[in-house]
Amino acid sequence: MPFYRRCTEKGCSGKRCAHPFYFEVVVGGDRERGPSSNYTFLLPKGAALPTQVEELKSLESKIRVWVGQGRPAPDPPTVGGGPGPTGGGDRTIYQAGGDYLKGHVAKMGCKASPSQLARICRDFGQLPVARLFDRKLIREWLDEIEDETSTVNRNRHQSRWSHFISWCKGEYPGFDGPWPFYHPILNPTGIRKGTEGDGRERRLKVDPDEEALLVADFTSLDDGGQMLGRFYCAIDAGLRRGEMLQLQRDAVLRNFRTDDGTIEPMVLKIEWGTSKVPRTRHVPVTTDRLRTFLDDRRFSLFPFGQADGTRVESFRVDWENGLLAAGIDKGHWVRPREWEYTHDGDLHWHDLRHECGSRLADRGVVPHEIMKVMGHTRLETAQKYLNAKVGNIGKKMRAAALAEGW
Repeated sequence: MPFYRRCTEKGCSGKRCAHPFYFEVVVGGDRERGPSSNYTFLLPKGAALPTQVEELKSLESKIRVWVGQGRPAPDPPTVGGGPGPTGGGDRTIYQAGGDYLKGHVAKMGCKASPSQLARICRDFGQLPVARLFDRKLIREWLDEIEDETSTVNRNRHQSRWSHFISWCKGEYPGFDGPWPFYHPILNPTGIRKGTEGDGRERRLKVDPDEEALLVADFTSLDDGGQMLGRFYCAIDAGLRRGEMLQLQRDAVLRNFRTDDGTIEPMVLKIEWGTSKVPRTRHVPVTTDRLRTFLDDRRFSLFPFGQADGTRVESFRVDWENGLLAAGIDKGHWVRPREWEYTHDGDLHWHDLRHECGSRLADRGVVPHEIMKVMGHTRLETAQKYLNAKVGNIGKKMRAAALAEGW
C-alpha cells in the first residue's frame, strides 16, 4: 500500500486537504524503472488522495512534480509554516522556500518543480535569504551539480535559483541585494548558463529534396499563398518569425538608394521594436520568388499575415501540418510511453533561418556581411548560423587540390 505523508498544516485532517502538501508513493517495479520506485507528488488544493494504482498512474502524468530514487534529504520546505512574508532580512532560505512553495508553486498548479528548491534548502537552508545573491556560492554549487549530472540539469537548477530570487524580491519588502546589476527576471544571478549539447546544424536535405516537398505542399494550401511566401522569406531573407509577422507594407522599400549610391530594387526595413536587436537593418530581396510575392501584396497592411492583409500571431499549425504532409516529420515521443504529433521535432522553423545564413556563406558572402543581413551583433552568434555541408567542403578542397596540381 502507498505511504502518505499527511499535510503539516495545523488542524488539517489530511484526508481531503485544502492545502498543497507532499506525499510519497512506492509502486511495483517495471521494465523501465527496475524493481520499485519512489515518487513524491505535490497535490493541489482540494485534491483527494488516490487509493488505487490506476489513479496513481493517471496522477503521475498530470501533476507529477518530482521523481527520484527516494525523497530529498532533508524534506522540502514545509508549506505554510512560520509567519507570513514580512521581510527578507530575518528569514532563512528554508523559511523563504516554504513561502515560495505556498505563494507561487501551488498557485501554478504544480507546473513548477520544487525538486531543485528542495536541494537548495538542503544545502543552504540555514543561511539568510540575502545569501541568494552570493555569486561565488551559486557558482560553486552549480559546478558541483554539473559534476554529478550534466549541464542540462545544472541549468535547470540555476533557473530555479533565479526564479526564487525574483519571487523573494517581489514578496519581501525588506529583501536587499545587488539587484540593479542583474536582469530582474531572466537571470538575476548574473551567471551565464552552460551550453547544452553541440548546437543544431540541421540543413534542408537534398535527397529527398525537402525544399521542393514543402513548396509543393504550401502551394496546394487554400491560404492565398501566405505560407509559401513566409517560407521564401525565411530561407531567402533570413527574417525571424516575429519580424516577418510584424512587417508592414511601409517597411517594404522599392528602389532603395544605398549608402554607395546604387539602387536596390527591393529592401525590407526591419526596425527596432519588431526585432531582437536595438537597431534598424535593411535586408535586400534578391530572389524573384520573394519579390513577386511582395509585389502581389503591395496593398496588404501585413504582407505575411492573412490573405486579406490582417495580422496573425502564429502559423505553427500550418507549419507542422506541412512537415507531416511532406513526410519530413512523423511526430515523436514527448515522454516515456506517450506519443504525440507535436511535430517540429526534426526540422524547426528557425532552422530555415540557419539555412539562409549557411547558403549565403556557401555563395561566398563574408561573415560580417551575413551579420548585417541576419541582424547579429556578435561574430560568435553569427557563426552558429553558418553550418557548412561536408559535400561543399569536399568540392572546394578538390578544386584547390586541382589548382595546385596535387
